[in-house]
Amino acid sequence: MEEELAERGVPCLSARIDRLLDCATPDELGHRIFGVEESPCRTVSMLASGARAVLVIDQLDAVSEVSGRQAAAKDLIFALLDDAARYSGLAVVIGCRSYDFENDRRFAVIGQGEHGTRVEVPSLNFDVEVAPFLRDCNIDPNLLTPTQRTLAALPLNLVLLSELSLQVDLRASRPPPRRVSSKLWSDAVRSNLLRLELDGVLRQLLEC
Repeated sequence: MEEELAERGVPCLSARIDRLLDCATPDELGHRIFGVEESPCRTVSMLASGARAVLVIDQLDAVSEVSGRQAAAKDLIFALLDDAARYSGLAVVIGCRSYDFENDRRFAVIGQGEHGTRVEVPSLNFDVEVAPFLRDCNIDPNLLTPTQRTLAALPLNLVLLSELSLQVDLRASRPPPRRVSSKLWSDAVRSNLLRLELDGVLRQLLEC
């Protein structure tokens, strides 16, 4: 996303909150990420000189009620959102699994009202979008079981399957369902989400 926005002259800073759970304040978070002891909201807004800027907070599900993580980390997120409201040109993009977002009482207020928009990432069309990608990865889409086809229609799972193809030869025989399904449910490479998943978010930002 940062590259896409940079091409349009929009400064963007991003952070994975699951790697920064011990930070207590926005200033401490900014120091850990960028080496500057100030809120990331201020940092990216200064880069934009008051114009449009974007702060991306990924892995919000790491601090959801479902995750069972400490409430202090969640307080940090809401402190960042409160701080972001002070900068008129700043947009905050939050990445979170739908399940965690919908089952956390405090998250329910995010994305509501005139100042927030929730963007759902739909499943991909297997024949039009997934199958060509799999062929580019030297994976025969015809070898996937119905269950695996359904899993591969989710952008995150498609990335995982492509990485699995580097470890297991999926071209000559049908991949073992249990092994592949287990790998697909892993969240080990969330940071490598497909560009397909970002299109809707970028459109929302550029329309603001």
